[in-house]
Amino acid sequence: MSTIISLLLFTLAVAESMTTVSSWVAPWDWEETPLISIQSPVNGTHVNSVLLNFTIEKPTGWFNNQSQQWGIFASDNFAIEQMLTSVVYEIDGNSTTINAESNLFSSFNYSMNLANIEEGDHSLRIYATATGVYRNSHGIWQPFPINSSYEKAFFTVDSKPPKISDLYWSADGKSDTSIIVTFKINEPTSLISYCIDNQANITITGNTTISNLSKGAHELRVYAADYAGNIGSSETIYFNTEPFPVLL
Repeated sequence: MSTIISLLLFTLAVAESMTTVSSWVAPWDWEETPLISIQSPVNGTHVNSVLLNFTIEKPTGWFNNQSQQWGIFASDNFAIEQMLTSVVYEIDGNSTTINAESNLFSSFNYSMNLANIEEGDHSLRIYATATGVYRNSHGIWQPFPINSSYEKAFFTVDSKPPKISDLYWSADGKSDTSIIVTFKINEPTSLISYCIDNQANITITGNTTISNLSKGAHELRVYAADYAGNIGSSETIYFNTEPFPVLL
């Protein structure tokens, strides 16, 4: 009787095992895609030249040429290989394909100075395509799809320096050693400064008053930097500070 019971239990165990194998699901994430990181140009920035610099890395869920026992029996070993197969970058919809076959054991890095990018606003998109194959327990290699990934950035090319115009000075009416300086700049700036008598530049936020000037001749120049790093300068103006007349 015990022999019959043991045989029945073994038969049930085998049947359960066969059911489990037939409904087996691969233990990797089909949706994990290559990880793209754009170092340059940074999204939302102004640049005076375009350096394209990005990195692609494998996601944590990828297996690369690894064998694992994922089945029920010891013979159920599966091998998986996943690879980055191509990279495409687009500037304003114009695409360029990069030879990028890599298993991503180490990061895929790309850097290129892009010429002939016109002044103005632009869009960048980077696409990474990968594929995979796995070998099942019967030794048969089969492909499986991996979704493409992409990252985007928007940037503005500005290679022209700010223009500073209408630079004037006038006495402030309160002290014979102070003047009021006014000027105009044709674009938003990240920094404004002035230099008087070839001394160190003084940072300002706009029209300003310069105090504690010595009596006599002076020269003044204003500088401005825009958000792309271009620096413009005004013409040099010359003026004299004279003491207030003494009323007798």
